[in-house]
Amino acid sequence: MKLAFVFTQSPFACAASREGLDAVLAASAFVEAEDIGVFFIEDGVLNLSSALQPHLLMQKDSSAAFKLLELYDIEQRYTAEEAWYSFGMNSQNSLIQTQLLPFNELMQKLATAEKVLTF
Repeated sequence: MKLAFVFTQSPFACAASREGLDAVLAASAFVEAEDIGVFFIEDGVLNLSSALQPHLLMQKDSSAAFKLLELYDIEQRYTAEEAWYSFGMNSQNSLIQTQLLPFNELMQKLATAEKVLTF
């Protein structure tokens, strides 16, 4: 894996998630999709939730744009298992499928990346 993008922020805490997704999609124009990994840890797991109600915060629903990862054939998508379950996530309320990994395994996989960008 050449590039790893790590999402640690909740979708509405700041613009980091939107900017991170933009960076992933832009990178896919220059790097083969199989060389890109996307990781969701801590509050970043909330970016995957389809149960969010951004209109209550008068925010744009940018989380839905994470579905573009599938369209762009970015298949290396990993989520920290502990955070996934702590937020009550399941396959029915997730926008996209990711591989659930224990935190230490996720970090081992992340360590294989040449460059890591955190959002």
